[in-house]
Amino acid sequence: MIQQSKTIKYFYTKESLIQIFLVCAFPLHLWSLLMAFRDFSWVAARTYVWDAIGLVSYALAFALVESLGIFLIVLCLGLLVPTFWGTKKRTALISTFYLIVSFWAILAQLYSANGYALPEWFTAWMWTSGHPARIYWGMLIFLVSLSAALPIWLVIKKDTQTIFENIILLSALYIILDLAAIIIIVIRNFHY
Repeated sequence: MIQQSKTIKYFYTKESLIQIFLVCAFPLHLWSLLMAFRDFSWVAARTYVWDAIGLVSYALAFALVESLGIFLIVLCLGLLVPTFWGTKKRTALISTFYLIVSFWAILAQLYSANGYALPEWFTAWMWTSGHPARIYWGMLIFLVSLSAALPIWLVIKKDTQTIFENIILLSALYIILDLAAIIIIVIRNFHY
């Protein structure tokens, strides 16, 4: 029983938890900022600039909460990564896999936000096969796995820590912006 608790205790280090959280925060904050600034000008033109700043603040605050939720999910899924690679490699593998999944999620949102749909011939082919869901999810899993193969191989074979250090630095700036956004939200709610 003591051995099992030591294994769970040392599965993540303090540094690996910070790195994974900041990596989880990176794509969520980047996407939230892009979407908020896309709407900033028309909100400012329709009402006031202060309302547009509020829009960005709420987007950042929501991204922070979403980052915490995704972080917990990623930590749970990270328990599936074997421990024989060591903490640094495991953390890099978990972070890389999360970034790849985030990249595909952003692509899917861009695709649907711009009003694109699957080509009609492809949709017709899937429906005539009798198993459209299997084909769709099978192709999606194949594409994500294929796009994950090279980055994960690089993480296993090479030292990719400098890439994550840059992402962590940018994410730390996002967290500072989150704190400023929370202050703005508090000011806005007490002002009105």
